Amino acid sequence: MKAIILAAGKGTRLGKLTSDRPKGMLDFMGKTLLEHQISIYRLAGFTDITIVRGYKKNKIDYKDIKYVDNDLYDKTNMIESLMCARDQINDDCIISYSDILFSTNLLASLIKNKSSVVVTVDSDWKKYWNHRYGSLTEDLEDLQIKNNKVIKIGQPVTESKSLDYRYVGLNKFTLDGMRKMLSLYDKKKLLKEKWKSSGNQFKNGYMTDILQEMIDDKIEVTPHFTKNEWLEIDTESDYVVAKELYLNKEFKF
Repeated sequence: MKAIILAAGKGTRLGKLTSDRPKGMLDFMGKTLLEHQISIYRLAGFTDITIVRGYKKNKIDYKDIKYVDNDLYDKTNMIESLMCARDQINDDCIISYSDILFSTNLLASLIKNKSSVVVTVDSDWKKYWNHRYGSLTEDLEDLQIKNNKVIKIGQPVTESKSLDYRYVGLNKFTLDGMRKMLSLYDKKKLLKEKWKSSGNQFKNGYMTDILQEMIDDKIEVTPHFTKNEWLEIDTESDYVVAKELYLNKEFKF
């Protein structure tokens, strides 16, 4: 099994914190976000780790890591970053966003999930959202689960009452599951279609876009449940909240 970390984005919402570095290189309690992820992957036994770089890519340079670059990072999105690592995909893999932190326990449990396409979802996300935003009205997106299968994911919504889960940005694919994703991607690329879920142009697709189209194409996407075993650092205020939660021992690696 291998790990792919998507770290090409600029992280503009982090303002001055990423003016001179990619967001994955943001320091968190003495290590960069990427160092935390690499450490947790290695503790879990991963020896094959690939980082997809983009913005200020030369700032990311760790020993015994493979690199591929998305030099069109400012014109594309997550799916295209993943496709830059396409030649590296020859085994089951974990895919993570560079702006999240997750626990060793969460990764260990995800590895054990034998389903073909797996997305980590937080079933206690509202507690975390109240820490982040002081409300449950910000940055909402749909995530619906039925019979232990994800049936809706990633669409913007305006209220949280019906939202029992939150997408984390830590996914697992068997090789067969990844081949199904790549097949769908290639079909859409040939047709130059927009992504149905977000309406974005083909080159600007989110991971949730392709996951939703896999679902629509009758490919099973399985949830992997967690509670408060992750943090996302997307804004300056997220950074402050993440430190508070860590220091208060409400999040631990």
